[in-house]
Amino acid sequence: MAGVLARLGTVQVSLGGGEPVLRKDLPEVARAFQEHDIRVRVLTNGVAMTPRAAGRLIDAGVRDFSFSVDSLRPEVQEDLDAVAAALLAGPRR
Repeated sequence: MAGVLARLGTVQVSLGGGEPVLRKDLPEVARAFQEHDIRVRVLTNGVAMTPRAAGRLIDAGVRDFSFSVDSLRPEVQEDLDAVAAALLAGPRR
């Protein structure tokens, strides 16, 4: 897909929807676009972003990250992040 988009003149893509950081192959996806001189932005809520994940994406050439903030009230944002983290962790057994 990266090659097709490059031939169409695409200069930047934004990878988001759901939580892209959960994709184990996200660095490879980003690298495929970078190899076609397409700049990559990762859109994330940040809950699944770890230093290791960020490092892998930076190593793959990602230079733009957008983190969503759903509330300007810290207590509301913390509650939303806790719910998102619980959903990402999956069911408790």
